[in-house]
Amino acid sequence: MAGFVIPNTVGVTNGTDLVLLHLYNVAGTVRPKVNTLVIGPDAVTPQDRSAVYQLTRTTPAGTTPTGTVVVSPNDTLTIAACVGNQGSYATPPTHNAAGALGLAIPLNMRANYQWYANIGREKFGIAAANNGIALVSVLADVAFGVRSSIEWEE
Repeated sequence: MAGFVIPNTVGVTNGTDLVLLHLYNVAGTVRPKVNTLVIGPDAVTPQDRSAVYQLTRTTPAGTTPTGTVVVSPNDTLTIAACVGNQGSYATPPTHNAAGALGLAIPLNMRANYQWYANIGREKFGIAAANNGIALVSVLADVAFGVRSSIEWEE
């Protein structure tokens, strides 16, 4: 399997029910297997801000995101079947439609948070066109900037 990562290239403002980072399969030919997630504050000086995040399945891909994310392969000889978006959408992807992945992450954003799946416990996407996995800000005490990255295998 080939490995890839999508990082936020800009701080994305979180809030209630907002998609922060979205990985999706354009053609529906692979099932992305998420194994690493990193979430951190965008601020130079850490602040006490609390938020709840969720890693969730999505369908469809959504329309007009404010930013696309360059997919970085772990091996430069491989090409990803999945693509990534960040920021707000005109029409966001429908999340939880195909079922939540069961990873709820309540945080106080004083420092970065890192999640690594145990072997055999990775979170799988669905092999269908425009289906994917998103990091969603479910709830936040106030809107604040967040940076994140998702690493997966295909």
